[in-house]
Amino acid sequence: MAGEVVVVSTTLPGSLNEDGVKAFLEPFVNGRLAACIQRSKVSSSYIWKGEYCDEEEWKIELKTSRSRLAELLTLLAESHPYEEPEITHTIQGASEGYADWVTEVTEG
Repeated sequence: MAGEVVVVSTTLPGSLNEDGVKAFLEPFVNGRLAACIQRSKVSSSYIWKGEYCDEEEWKIELKTSRSRLAELLTLLAESHPYEEPEITHTIQGASEGYADWVTEVTEG
């Protein structure tokens, strides 16, 4: 039997160092809004205010439960350093054990 988790994605400025990214993400884990967060450097190309941009960013994926999603999204939007941050989320199938762990951490 399979379970499900919610994966929330965002980006953070590439100018942040590893410690800065960890400090930004710490309230989500310690507040049990996210069971797990993964981060990695990516290259992003986009149009912002009519200008082409190409820069390094941090790609962030937060794993949470449906019941904690709204609170996580609120904190993420309120604390995000970007004027208009990319914040997306999807419901994804997961192994039952992993889904149970995410639920236990975020709801337990």
